[in-house]
Amino acid sequence: MKNLFKLYRYVADLKWLMLFSGGLSIGSGLLGAAQPFAYKQVIDSIVNLVQHPTHNVSRAINVALIFLAVISIALRITDYYSNKYGVVIRERIDRTLRQRIFSHLLGLSVDYYEQNRLGEITQRVNLGLSGFSNLVQSLLSTPLTQSVTLIAMMALIWHLNPYAGLVATLTIPYNVVLGLRRLRQLKPIRKQANMASEELYGHFNETLGHFATVKTTTSDAPVIAKYARLNQRVQELDIKRFVAFWFSWSVRGVFNDIALVIAIGIIGYGAARGHNTIGDILLISLYMQRISGAIPQLVRVAEQISEQETSSERLIDMLETEPTVKDDPGAIKLKSLDTLEFRDVSFAYPGKRRKVLQHISFTLERGQTLALVGPSGTGKTTITKLMLRFYEPTGGQILINGQPIEHFTQASVRQHIGVVMQEVALFNDTVETNLQLANPKATKQQIRTAAKQAHADVFINALPDHYATLVGERGVKLSGGERQRVAIARAILKDPDMIILDEATSALDSESERHVQAGLGQLMAKRTAVIIAHRLSTVMRADQILVLRNGKVVENGRHDDLADKSDGLYARLFKLQTEGLVSAR
Repeated sequence: MKNLFKLYRYVADLKWLMLFSGGLSIGSGLLGAAQPFAYKQVIDSIVNLVQHPTHNVSRAINVALIFLAVISIALRITDYYSNKYGVVIRERIDRTLRQRIFSHLLGLSVDYYEQNRLGEITQRVNLGLSGFSNLVQSLLSTPLTQSVTLIAMMALIWHLNPYAGLVATLTIPYNVVLGLRRLRQLKPIRKQANMASEELYGHFNETLGHFATVKTTTSDAPVIAKYARLNQRVQELDIKRFVAFWFSWSVRGVFNDIALVIAIGIIGYGAARGHNTIGDILLISLYMQRISGAIPQLVRVAEQISEQETSSERLIDMLETEPTVKDDPGAIKLKSLDTLEFRDVSFAYPGKRRKVLQHISFTLERGQTLALVGPSGTGKTTITKLMLRFYEPTGGQILINGQPIEHFTQASVRQHIGVVMQEVALFNDTVETNLQLANPKATKQQIRTAAKQAHADVFINALPDHYATLVGERGVKLSGGERQRVAIARAILKDPDMIILDEATSALDSESERHVQAGLGQLMAKRTAVIIAHRLSTVMRADQILVLRNGKVVENGRHDDLADKSDGLYARLFKLQTEGLVSAR
């Protein structure tokens, strides 16, 4: 229950609405117990009229019918409002928690998404969120309504006939014990089913998210076979769960049917001896059926609580996950990014022993260009992640304007840095909306000016709906060069002090690269720049080149100086590329 109470804290402002809904449920429970009693009154009045056809008896029938009508109408009204406010509460809980979860997930550090698959995160949220809101709705109706109804009916049965009351009472512990036993049997199966479902959805989303890679690196058979195995596992666990549930339900039903027959027999013999009425037989029949139905509903709520406790635990774990990179309490907003310095910086990814960066030092002044070169896996992109404060260094210090980077808020640091990567992230929305991500307050004129500077306006105006054209999932309706120019325009619109270019042109053809390079020229004008490139022809004009190998800086200088070192790594790479032995990537 502790995880459910933790989730409740996020929606505690709905407590008065919940109390009102609970009050309606109590009223519905009392009316539900009164309705069969009203039926009994009508039946007894009719039997009395048949036996004693007088005016007074006829009037009693009318009174009993009016009483039944009033109770039935009142029950319908309370049921309606109870269900209405139950739905309102459920939807408000969904909305509140969705917003909270979405904001929380956006506030987590990058490493969380590198360690958890998106499909599993999505399924975990869906299971936990829908289950909790449905549980609250059930708690505000089923336990209150059924408990009040059950207590009232048991009191009336005992008043009616103690022997029938004893039979009815004996059904309660039997149903409760059987229900709790079922809970214990189903809990581990349910937990396995939830985990299997998360794994299934994780594979589903991951496969479709890398559709092109799957199609070009392997046949469909292996991924389909894996999905089939996971899918079969989910099916087997679901079947196992439902078989256990319905077996218990059937056993319970046999016992309750026998109890019903015994109770009717007791009241029937009582009616034959004049101790009970015909209406009492109807009353005991309705009450026994409702009692046998109420207990499973109450146990089902207990089952929901148990089930949701499992899902809530995983959701709470997510909500209580703290970002690994946090703003210091006294962090201030960065006004401008003038200098950036790495001072003896080392770094190892969380949970890893091997350092991907070792003792990196450099200083970058405003307007200068820094190039990071070297073989793949040497830590070039990791350096930019540290600049963006996606991670904290495990050794050394990063300084901005001579101050530790922790002195400034993460958001303000990132606001002064623009990024253009090889893989451009575009949403399935219009070109204009994707551009506006960099500056939500940008006017249409500013957007078009940025697109023109990025040499993107020509192809945008050739699109069917121009700036209102949908780019498709991940921008699939645009070519690689067009996506890159959108990214450059977006960076120009952001107007950062520093720009990071991570292999921004490596995957482009010559024509596309010409347009992109022109856009990059506009973007980099008078801005500090960090360039990651395998194609060394793109970094020849850099003010400083860091050559990395195995996470260490092995060479540092300008192009002319490094290219003249015959035994240097940079010179060897440059010679290989200029001689065409290694095609530029």
